[in-house]
Amino acid sequence: MQFTPSKLRRATLSLLFLGAVAYAAPACSSTPHSFGLLDGGLEGEDPRTSIVTDAATGDAKAKDAGKDAGKKDGGTAKDGGKADSGPQFEPEGSPCNTNKLQPAPCGKCGTQTRACLDDENGTGKVWGAWGACLGELTAVDACDPSATYPDEDCGNCGKRARICKLDCHYVAGLSCVEPTPGGEPACAPGSKEFLLGASCGGQNEGRYRTCDSQCGWTTPGNCEVFQVSGSASLTAVASSHSCSLTPSGTIKCWGENGYGQLGNGGTTDSSTPALVTGISSALALDAGGSFTCAIVAGGTVQCWGYNYYGGMGNGSSTSTAKTPVAVSGLTGAQAIAVGSSHACAIVAGGAVKCWGYNSYGQLGNNSSTTAYAPVDVQGLTGAMAIAAGGSHTCAIVAGGSVKCWGSNSYGALGTGGTTPSSVPVAVQGLTGAQAISAGANHTCAIVAGGAVKCWGYNSYGQLGNNSTTTAYAPVDVQGLSGATSISASDYHSCAVVGGAAKCWGYNYYGQLGNGLTTSSNVPVAVGSVSSVLQVSAGSNHTCVRTTGAGAKCWGYGLSGQLGAGTLTSSSSPVTVTALP
Repeated sequence: MQFTPSKLRRATLSLLFLGAVAYAAPACSSTPHSFGLLDGGLEGEDPRTSIVTDAATGDAKAKDAGKDAGKKDGGTAKDGGKADSGPQFEPEGSPCNTNKLQPAPCGKCGTQTRACLDDENGTGKVWGAWGACLGELTAVDACDPSATYPDEDCGNCGKRARICKLDCHYVAGLSCVEPTPGGEPACAPGSKEFLLGASCGGQNEGRYRTCDSQCGWTTPGNCEVFQVSGSASLTAVASSHSCSLTPSGTIKCWGENGYGQLGNGGTTDSSTPALVTGISSALALDAGGSFTCAIVAGGTVQCWGYNYYGGMGNGSSTSTAKTPVAVSGLTGAQAIAVGSSHACAIVAGGAVKCWGYNSYGQLGNNSSTTAYAPVDVQGLTGAMAIAAGGSHTCAIVAGGSVKCWGSNSYGALGTGGTTPSSVPVAVQGLTGAQAISAGANHTCAIVAGGAVKCWGYNSYGQLGNNSTTTAYAPVDVQGLSGATSISASDYHSCAVVGGAAKCWGYNYYGQLGNGLTTSSNVPVAVGSVSSVLQVSAGSNHTCVRTTGAGAKCWGYGLSGQLGAGTLTSSSSPVTVTALP
């Protein structure tokens, strides 16, 4: 989802929107999944057949991620091939709730599927038997563990080691962090942050400082209020709902509401913005799957919506929260990121805490146990931006490098392989990162100069490199420079360039906004929008915030997520009503 830093200390402006080291294993060819293991989509499945809008069965962003994906507690293929190249799954006969087939790795880089079937009594659904294991193994680029390789550049901050592991695959060495004149860790040149307080008097006042070309922070400027400009700040688009932070600190949401994700105390969908109950001093927010979280004045976090896997972070697994509840024990939050069924926050000092579903290690605490309250991400300091995706998480750290953790079946961690990791690992060859966004199974980042790099699942062209081949390390988005905002979702991605919006990837519902429904594996211009400040991509719809027109949305709209007062889809932008 799109990930927005708070208006608090160490909040980088590059993210106005808002995601033991395991090394890369041999890469294997994969038949594309529509949403990978988390969503439970059939390999090669067209996403339009996977969209579920009935609140009783879950949404397209994997509300029931854990049931569809399973847990690491068993499950062996009936053909004799154990699902051993990735997470384990719930055994045959376990309860499930999905209309889609579930894929799993098996054998030597193969894949098998199973269905969620009616049980013998007809009172529920259970997992059926695994199908045949269809596997293949392809050669990968290799290095010589006995050889010495030159260090790679860390932008203007020096170099870091390039190491060849015993399995003949490269991994990046430690992040390049050198001492700066101020004695702080190196920062990403060109980035900015807001220091709350900083000897200023009023609430939410502070000072900006910037990172110079030598990776050091400049002297903070004058006191000012970190205030959202424009008529509304649209900062969060999720699976089938959208939310906006208004200049007054209230939040309005619209779209699907079966799990209370609109936060207005009900479960009725709304095609126009509805006021979230009980929040009047919000500083930042993000939405993912079927829940939403916001940082409020004082640095605490409140969440609302779907909670079966602990998305509320309040120590409870009560199925839903129709109004905001406080995340337990979390203070000093500076940035917030919400994924399909988990959430993370940067806190004071640049540490990261996460909570929610964790079967793929997406909480980063060297565990696969779901956490109903925040846990510490291991070995991560100096975080500057955070992004949470389908079942993985990424952070920009001091110096502009990126670390990711969680599921890696399609290369979403960017390590060059498919080995998952429950602790942060370095993205291969990426430096100078300024903004980050994590989708279902792919990730994108803005780097120095406004270029965009993406990596991961690519069967619908969501990496934007004029290809549909999955990439296990960052690739360049073609023809894109000067980007100021980035958002990656299920099968499409978008960026803001020079006040215009550009999108690429899957387009069956018009989510690219160019008036067509033809997918594109290179960026295309969104029509009828200008002066765009931010973009946020949901499962099959997209929204932007503009300087003069508030907010506009396009794409799939049958749950009212376009906010225009209708239940229709649109391949061109429509204006969100009643904002701010």
